[in-house]
Amino acid sequence: MAANYKEVYGEDLEYTYDASAFPNVPANNAGVEYLWRFSQMKITFIGDGDELVEAVHNSTADDPALALASAGKITNRDDSGYNIAWVVLNPYNGLQNLEYMYVVNNCKHPAGARLFIRFVTGGADGESGGFKPFAKEGNWPVRDDVKDKKNEMTLKELNAAEPDLASIYNVFLDAQDLWIFWLDQNPNIH
Repeated sequence: MAANYKEVYGEDLEYTYDASAFPNVPANNAGVEYLWRFSQMKITFIGDGDELVEAVHNSTADDPALALASAGKITNRDDSGYNIAWVVLNPYNGLQNLEYMYVVNNCKHPAGARLFIRFVTGGADGESGGFKPFAKEGNWPVRDDVKDKKNEMTLKELNAAEPDLASIYNVFLDAQDLWIFWLDQNPNIH
């Protein structure tokens, strides 16, 4: 993140957060700096993704809104006529959130379960029809041999990072504590 900041702004990132109040927070960490700055913005918390995209749609050039929502919410544009669009951020837009299907140990029909998974993932040629209920803008197939007709951008173009679950697990509680502590200091929360 620090290298990307320098590339975009032409100068080194200035670290403005105080790490001394927390035992496990590194000094001069671009990710922590991002959380600090983000926590001090004018923020309105909206708990529903549909309301998030509606707020962006209803914003104006004088008072613009940016919402952080799941990629699937982009379909609200077509379904409801909202004036919303993708914003590609650097160094990455977000994390890929995969959905999984499992065959449970000792299930009664493991071959049937495997056939169902094969069907849902497109069959041998990707054309089984199993993708159809899931094929929408904001959802990408995991197969690289299937043309994604619903998304104009690929995951690579969208800059979605693969999740490093071990690293997320190791930093999550400290980041959560920082976020809560810093939000409590923000006078611009609605």
